[in-house]
Amino acid sequence: MVRAVQQRLPELRLTTEETTIALLAEGLRKGRYDVVFTRPPLVAGLATRTLVREPVCAVLPEVRPLAGRAKLSLAELAGEAGY
Repeated sequence: MVRAVQQRLPELRLTTEETTIALLAEGLRKGRYDVVFTRPPLVAGLATRTLVREPVCAVLPEVRPLAGRAKLSLAELAGEAGY
C-alpha cells in the first residue's frame, strides 16, 4: 500500500507508524493525521473506505485434523485452540 501511494502521489509526505487503532482514531480526531490505513475493526464516527481485500490463511501443523481441509470456518478453528 505504501509503495503504491508513493508511486502515484510522489509529492505526498507519507510516514509509517505501527500503533493501535484507538491511537490512530485519536490522532485523526485531533488532527495529527490526515488519513490512516488500517485493518478492521472500523471505528465509529470516522469515514472509512475499503481499498483492498486480501486473503487470510490459517496455518496449522500437518498432524492436526483440520490441516488437510481446503476451507475452514472460524468456529472450526476455535476448537483447535489449546491442543
